[in-house]
Amino acid sequence: MLAIALWMFGVAIAVSVMVVTVALELYSVQFGLGAIIAAFIAVAGMRDHGDAEAHKASKTIRSAILVRHMAILWAWAAVSICLIYSTIIVWTKAWIPLFIVLILASCICMFIANMLQADADAGVTDDRILAFVDRAVWAQFVVICLLIGGVVAVGRFDPAGYSGENKWPAMNIMLCTGLGLAIVSGFSIINAISGRRERGGKSRLARDTDSESSIASAPPRRRRPQARVV
Repeated sequence: MLAIALWMFGVAIAVSVMVVTVALELYSVQFGLGAIIAAFIAVAGMRDHGDAEAHKASKTIRSAILVRHMAILWAWAAVSICLIYSTIIVWTKAWIPLFIVLILASCICMFIANMLQADADAGVTDDRILAFVDRAVWAQFVVICLLIGGVVAVGRFDPAGYSGENKWPAMNIMLCTGLGLAIVSGFSIINAISGRRERGGKSRLARDTDSESSIASAPPRRRRPQARVV
């Protein structure tokens, strides 16, 4: 409960930072602080994952930790955009579809994290869910990298490109969120690849050990007696 309360307090502060910087028109400061906040959430997920791995936690628990921090990133972006465009930049409603997408993404991630946690508490390992999470993380990583690269390439990162309806605060938040998600997703992908290699090495070692033990335990072959010369 204490950890949940601390996370809620931290997210509230992070959202407040986004709202205050927009209200003061500190646009570059907003992006800088947003990048720091998103990176902090991502690094916190990596740290918790490392602590769980050090305590020999199962892959289910470790996956739940990373997916839960992805949900926090999506929720931080959704709440920040909602408060900014409902209290400060109130002359546009174009943010509502984006807010719905962000909330859905956060809810889906939190649902998957809770399902993984429930499996871990019950001592169950569902390989299908873990495989689905790995594929979803891969897709998320690729899509986010493409979106961030495309946004920067076409010049939409410049605040002047959003002077009409002042949509660019949402773009700043989305870029920062994408940065945090890319960090967590990349970390999850690296761990998944290393885990497969480790399991593959162990399986090869087990096969070699089994073959050696079978050879050692095989009964000695009886030699045929030589023919006697009469």
